[in-house]
Amino acid sequence: MATSRHPARWMYSAQPISSIASLSELLAADWTELDEDIRLELATKIDKNTHRLIKMMNDLQLLFRLDTGSVTARRTPVPILHPNLPSWLLDLCHALSWIT
Repeated sequence: MATSRHPARWMYSAQPISSIASLSELLAADWTELDEDIRLELATKIDKNTHRLIKMMNDLQLLFRLDTGSVTARRTPVPILHPNLPSWLLDLCHALSWIT
């Protein structure tokens, strides 16, 4: 997959991993010396980066599946009509043939 071979892509994906590793190492090594609010801040950052990493891995998995053809993307019309939609926006959508 060409997108995953790009160096910036790997550098970006290494950020959550390195953050999780360094923050957890700091937390484990200095647990008794750290104030409780600092421990909570570090644990929160670890959690945030873990969620970022999971999202990135799910995106990568989807890209891989799209690349191999095991999943295909298709366009589907999505209704955009909403009772509070301004009339000028409805007119524009009609003019652009977004709404029939």
